[in-house]
Amino acid sequence: MAVKRLIQPMALMVFLALSCSQCAYVFKNIEPIPSVYHTLSEEKKPATLIVLLPGIFSGPDYYVSKGIVGDVRKNRVQADMVAVDAHSGYYRDKSLFPRLLNDIIQPARHSGYTNIWLVGVSLGGLGALLFAQAHPEAIDGIISLAPYLGNKKLYQEIQQTQGFRFWKPSGPIGPEDRYRSVLLWLQQHSTSGNPKPAIYIGYGRDDRFAPLLDLVTEVLPPEHVLTVPGGHFWTTWRTILVHFMNQGIFETENDPSPDLRTSYLNEAN
Repeated sequence: MAVKRLIQPMALMVFLALSCSQCAYVFKNIEPIPSVYHTLSEEKKPATLIVLLPGIFSGPDYYVSKGIVGDVRKNRVQADMVAVDAHSGYYRDKSLFPRLLNDIIQPARHSGYTNIWLVGVSLGGLGALLFAQAHPEAIDGIISLAPYLGNKKLYQEIQQTQGFRFWKPSGPIGPEDRYRSVLLWLQQHSTSGNPKPAIYIGYGRDDRFAPLLDLVTEVLPPEHVLTVPGGHFWTTWRTILVHFMNQGIFETENDPSPDLRTSYLNEAN
């Protein structure tokens, strides 16, 4: 049953979106990449910028409508946020990384942000990991929520080893094999002793991607991994993100009250 969850329609849609040669006709890649900023204050810039990457069929506005921007504010996190329209077209033509670096990350550094994190859900969670692999020096940390990291074949390949930390790719990694490539990087990064970028991964126990994520996250510190009841839904990701915020990942004005920490998680998705 666990393996079957890896081949649900969502996994197929991710694969098609990243490989479809006609996606450019549906998703227009624009330079600079469109983005929406949510600033904490007009008077004083915080040290932290949180870059929000959407899922496969969502846009930057979902971070507001699904409640995550509100959750960050209710937890009094001292950070500005920018929701980026990082749709699958940018992944398909490999322009996402230069766009994020040139249009978002580097200008943010130059403007005074000293702590830059990527937060991504689903496809955006994969994107956060891929960007960290390509430009680890450019960011301070990522929170990857329910990323799609490979198909049933890859799951079985890793499962047949003594654990993900001992896994070796079954053959040469080609330039289009982004999943084995990023997993090998994650494995090596976890043992490198380099604390940056910090990597946090969270997902629901009923998520269709959970079987592979259960294997992969064994190399991360336990406090960097969270599973909660739920599936591949925004309500699940909100719960996880609030938990990570309450761990003190981001600077807060002061400790939020218990009511603020929990009450809004029950709002309609």
